Amino acid sequence: MSLLELISSPGPGLHRQRVLLDPMQGGRAVSWQVDDLELLGSHDTHWVGHGMYAMAPWAGRLRGNALPDGSAMPATFQDWAIHGTVAAGPVRVDRCEADRAEFSVELSKPWPWPGQVRMLWTLEPEVLHTQIEITCEAEPFAAVVGWHPWFRRRLARGGPAHWELAEGRLAPRDADRMPTAALQRATMTDGPFDDTFYAPGDAVLSWPQALTMRIRNSAPWFVIFDELSDFLLVEPQSGPPNGINDPLIGQPSVVAPGCPLVHQVSWELFGDPPADPA
Repeated sequence: MSLLELISSPGPGLHRQRVLLDPMQGGRAVSWQVDDLELLGSHDTHWVGHGMYAMAPWAGRLRGNALPDGSAMPATFQDWAIHGTVAAGPVRVDRCEADRAEFSVELSKPWPWPGQVRMLWTLEPEVLHTQIEITCEAEPFAAVVGWHPWFRRRLARGGPAHWELAEGRLAPRDADRMPTAALQRATMTDGPFDDTFYAPGDAVLSWPQALTMRIRNSAPWFVIFDELSDFLLVEPQSGPPNGINDPLIGQPSVVAPGCPLVHQVSWELFGDPPADPA
């Protein structure tokens, strides 16, 4: 199946977006251009390492590669069962228009609970809207979803990217690299990071003299990965990694009949840094 192209009309800031989606690779974006700037890149050829894709029905790592009922998930990258089950395989194209695409895929073995994942991409002038929804018609189950974008550290012009989180608190990792509930204040200068942040506000990703992006997450969780010189990953999630086993704050999000998990993220574009990251 060929790539699907979404194109937005120019907005007040005169930004024009073009997104290429691959239904054979989880409906991921393999390219995201804003005017003449390509935002996404490829760290490697493994499905984990390129483009921008949905993570579902879990995001990040699982402690012991196990689910709450004890079911073992096979390792999919290095020693980890990572980023869910939908990012690597084909998805159905339920709708495709000039500025909108919808995909769906059934949850299947080795995931033990029946359900469906739907992904929605919508382009508007100056904004990309994304949504992940998980539904089920039978036994309830815990789930965490999110987006994994491989943003280039440097674009075709301007300086290297940097990030900021409003009200961000770090969830320190334990010996197993799992986030813990001992939240603490941290800034990007304390990194580099491959870490989870509880951040009820927005994230801001800036490429000086080129572009600024405000990431509005319907949930207060982000993963920041800035250990590489060529990429900077700001990953909005509905819960923390391993959140289906340990949500750190509150109770796990549960998908039940008539009670879907819906996660919405807006990626807003600015020619200059916004006045206030909050």
